[in-house]
Amino acid sequence: MMRLVLSCYVVVIAPALRLMLLGADELLHRIFLGFLSSIPTVFFIPTRFTRLGVLR
Repeated sequence: MMRLVLSCYVVVIAPALRLMLLGADELLHRIFLGFLSSIPTVFFIPTRFTRLGVLR
């Protein structure tokens, strides 16, 4: 459980800190784009695996 939490922190906070150095406007823009691009990944990866599982 702790490893999952730590990995979430690394994935979320590290890019956020890096983007903060670029400025707030850039940060908001990147977060918005990142959020939009991460939605399909979150939904497609599980469906891929479940389809593979069902096919087998």
